[in-house]
Amino acid sequence: MKKLFFWGLIVGLSVQSLDAMSQTSKTEYVEFTSSGATEDEAIANGVKDMLNRVLESVIGDEAAGDLGERFYAAYGNDPVRLRERYFTSDFRPDCGPSGKFVRCLIEGEVKFSAIDHDVKKLMRGLTSQASLNLMFNDNESVPKNPRNDKLVTAIGRELETAGHRFERKEDNDFYGVSMKITGIRFVGFRYDQNTLRQEGALDVNFELWYVYPLENGSKADRRIASDVATVSSYAAGTNPAALEAELETRLITAAARSFSQKVNSQIVTFMQDHQ
Repeated sequence: MKKLFFWGLIVGLSVQSLDAMSQTSKTEYVEFTSSGATEDEAIANGVKDMLNRVLESVIGDEAAGDLGERFYAAYGNDPVRLRERYFTSDFRPDCGPSGKFVRCLIEGEVKFSAIDHDVKKLMRGLTSQASLNLMFNDNESVPKNPRNDKLVTAIGRELETAGHRFERKEDNDFYGVSMKITGIRFVGFRYDQNTLRQEGALDVNFELWYVYPLENGSKADRRIASDVATVSSYAAGTNPAALEAELETRLITAAARSFSQKVNSQIVTFMQDHQ
């Protein structure tokens, strides 16, 4: 078996423990705008758009694919039903005319635990695996420094927001999908005196491996994906030192979200291919 290097960080996504995960009360406050020909239509459009964004954070590109279609087929397209199922009672639309349309500013809390539970039920139906664990094993070749640690922490928050389990411990006794970060590169961070902008990019390379038991009690693995999350941004101003810190935060936040979406998308694709 290919040796796995640990930095003491593990993320667990257990299909077997979906019911226990769904009992959590994980919610997140959101604020978004929407429009429509009527107030009801504007609110309905907003609910659907918001759910699409949440699904993308949970299952990546598959939100626009087969699994996204399965989600709405299973839980309905009726906006009132979706609102009641996936938003708390603290749902506040503020609507008014905007030209020929009605525009709404909507505030509320999304029940991520409910969405995650329903998505995982669909995923469980797509695979015959009794237990599929997504584990985060940071390759020790990645330098340990404050920037990298901030990125790992941000990735953990993204995965927890999507309903996954994120733990810090040292344990490599598992079967399932091992996710290893193989490279973190902060690129650029150059202040342009002409545009008064600090510019930079962040690349995060990772691999996914399927770890499975053999009849003799040992383990084997095979790589199922190799991908990279790449983001770029800038911060405008006249203080290069302050802008560098601001840009670092922006890149880490964006890269963590992209990373989580790509991993979720790869896992869903793998599960669909092995149903």
